[in-house]
Amino acid sequence: VHVRALSLSHGALSGLLLGRSGTDSSSTVFGVNARGFASSSSSDTHDDFKPQANEGTTASVLETIEKDLKANKVFVYMKGYPDFPQCGFSGNVCRVLDAYEVKYGSRNVLEDPELREGIKEYTKWPTIPQIFVDGEFVGGHDVLMQMHHDGTLEEEFHAGGKSTT
Repeated sequence: VHVRALSLSHGALSGLLLGRSGTDSSSTVFGVNARGFASSSSSDTHDDFKPQANEGTTASVLETIEKDLKANKVFVYMKGYPDFPQCGFSGNVCRVLDAYEVKYGSRNVLEDPELREGIKEYTKWPTIPQIFVDGEFVGGHDVLMQMHHDGTLEEEFHAGGKSTT
């Protein structure tokens, strides 16, 4: 992980926030200089701030997902950890699974941006958390909560002798 600090004078920072950048007469949107944020291919943007893609990461992300799903009957891709969720939706999912006393694995997508985007592509689901049971994608927070409220989640975990605990 690389962290870079950017040092701006108070005046330069104020100029950026208020849409003023020297003699530049570009338009402002909500008081912010729109030109500076409109395009990532701007020639005045430093390479560190341009989008970067690593070749060959798709296979490693797919391998990670497949290993996670094979090793765990129930798995959650979430923001944070079950004991320290960094998103209310992820926290709710963990609380519901804990209430059913379900053993589950999890992975913090905030630690790996490629995995965060890769899991969304894998499931064609745009949001995190994402819940899997028996290797199959169940849904996100909203789907899990609906299943909890209508009783189908209990059936999924405990019906017919099928237990995930």
